[in-house]
Amino acid sequence: MSNLTVKGIPEALHEQLRVAAEASRRSLNGEIIHRLERSLDVEVMASSVVRERNVAAYLAGVTGRGAEPEILTLTEFIALPEEDLVRMELAGGRLVREPAPGFRHGRVAARINRVLWEAGEGPGHGQVFFDMGFLLTRDPPTVRVPDIAFVSAARLAEHSTDDEVFLAIAPDLAAEVLSPSNSASEIQRKAFEYLDAGARLVWIVDPSVATVTVYRARDDIRVLGAGETLDGTAAIPGLVVEVAELFV
Repeated sequence: MSNLTVKGIPEALHEQLRVAAEASRRSLNGEIIHRLERSLDVEVMASSVVRERNVAAYLAGVTGRGAEPEILTLTEFIALPEEDLVRMELAGGRLVREPAPGFRHGRVAARINRVLWEAGEGPGHGQVFFDMGFLLTRDPPTVRVPDIAFVSAARLAEHSTDDEVFLAIAPDLAAEVLSPSNSASEIQRKAFEYLDAGARLVWIVDPSVATVTVYRARDDIRVLGAGETLDGTAAIPGLVVEVAELFV
């Protein structure tokens, strides 16, 4: 494989790539090549007609033209062009765009990834995923990309993943790190989407106040802070961690 040299990467994007490379146990160079290959595969898969339609719908959503955002199919969403420093999700067929995470976000996400790996993937209980899409509903499609996710080995074995762009189940545990661009209603909606699709736990992690909001059900929500303990055993056997450890 030829070496790839990329200069002038913005700091936030470089940090996101570094954390993703650590999570997937690839080199930074390998992570960049992996993402380039995935982007090229998506372009080949999409026909020119579908792509033209999707780009038009995408631009309409960006500029605000039109009374209502177009409802996209899963194929149309996959075919959308990627943007630097933007994360794209699908909520009930509607495109959701978020700025790429910054440094503090990436650092906390990396810490959560390490905690989940040590408790879950290391002992063989399942697999930790970083920045990967989960297909939560199909009609209309909802695709969410949690910052960190864990799926048990038993549930992974029940689902074929070799030919899927997204994993068509909810993670056992989904962790979202808040950014300044997130609204409270948007985050709660996302947490409920994970739960409704079968997640056992959702952690909403707020670096600005060092708290974790734990969702176990729509009517079982707790906010934990310094001096309190996160119990993740509903998703990962033995997972108990002090809240403060996520913000070290």
